[in-house]
Amino acid sequence: MKRMLEKENLRELLLFAFIGGCSTALDFILYLLFLNAVNVVIAKGASMIAASVFSYLMNKTLTFKVRKKTDTGMVVRFYIVFVLNLLANVTVNWLFYSMLQTKLIPFILATAAGMAVNFFGQKYFVFQKIPASEEHTE
Repeated sequence: MKRMLEKENLRELLLFAFIGGCSTALDFILYLLFLNAVNVVIAKGASMIAASVFSYLMNKTLTFKVRKKTDTGMVVRFYIVFVLNLLANVTVNWLFYSMLQTKLIPFILATAAGMAVNFFGQKYFVFQKIPASEEHTE
């Protein structure tokens, strides 16, 4: 049983990282496309929103296999975790940049911290497992 849980957690983590990479690529591609039609702020905002919707849907259905119908609470929890991820990312980057005065290492550590906040926040807060008897599927 323990081995099955470890295997499932690894599957979730790897899929989460893959979907995160796809979300980042989607963000970048849409950003470049939107720049042809709108200013840079709107382009980045729109591309980030689209990428976050993609991330939400893919992680809900593929990574965490949640069949429960999306409700307002789930979406609000997702964006709470999104903000916590942002805060963790920026804070870790600032702390390590202040200490090391270099850019790459703080960026990598900040990204790892943000990914950890995002993964555990989504797994245990946004897409928390509920007993099958209580699930309301779409």
